[in-house]
Amino acid sequence: MYLSILDLLCCPSCRGALVIRDAACAGDEVINGKLQCSCGNCYPVVEGVVDFHATEQTIANAWSDLDEQALALETPEADRARQDATLRAIADRVAVSGAQVLLDIACGVGRNLEALCRTLPQQTEILAVDLSAYVLHYDRKRFKELAPARRISYLACDATCLPIREGVLDAAATYEGFSNMPGVAHVALREAHRVLKTGGVLVSSFCVIARNSRGCERMKQYFSQHDIHGAEEFYLSDGCILPVHEEMFSRTESAVAVEGNGAQGTQDLIPYPGEWFAEWIVTA
Repeated sequence: MYLSILDLLCCPSCRGALVIRDAACAGDEVINGKLQCSCGNCYPVVEGVVDFHATEQTIANAWSDLDEQALALETPEADRARQDATLRAIADRVAVSGAQVLLDIACGVGRNLEALCRTLPQQTEILAVDLSAYVLHYDRKRFKELAPARRISYLACDATCLPIREGVLDAAATYEGFSNMPGVAHVALREAHRVLKTGGVLVSSFCVIARNSRGCERMKQYFSQHDIHGAEEFYLSDGCILPVHEEMFSRTESAVAVEGNGAQGTQDLIPYPGEWFAEWIVTA
């Protein structure tokens, strides 16, 4: 993490200020050390990644089950075109906002982060967050080679309880990150709203499908097996995506980045092969 973001951070437990202890730095990047709160909580910084003691998600992405070679695998052809179109649309909307400090939510293996780095001005400061410290170590290593001059701070934390002060960020973005938080997506949206400045912009993407479809039934069954009920509403074109945004943000715009029929060979539950889907970009 970079020293410049310290004043933006807070203890996720009590929202108190954090101070750096036992820091080993390379320039103004803290490589190893710890962040200490007066409440007694302590968060280690290990090889540039701050660990806020989040528990890695297992229902959708258990990154630590994968080795580095698996993390680096190319996106299947069936998914690549829709992914690229969606990532370009997210980055373009963030660029229009003129954000100086940006949050990348649920960054995973850094697909959205890569598009943002290609598009945004070099001086844009980025906070990349994910539940998994493991995948963030992979990201940090990769982006030190891919974009060595970029100032990216990596925070392993829960998006439903961000270790970030209220109203301090210019923008936040995610590539289907909220969709990968079944049952708690609305809580993560509320957190994103909390940390944005007045007038700050949230850009997020969602793969949506029709309610009366095999894909919808497949998702309902999958979530039911994990005792999560109603989560499919965040994947439905007539579901709760826009209403939940509109409850929190004074303005909400949606646009279709790409649509079509699901192809064979996709890695995901949706889009279901042969059925209609769309990639929505929601700007709030």
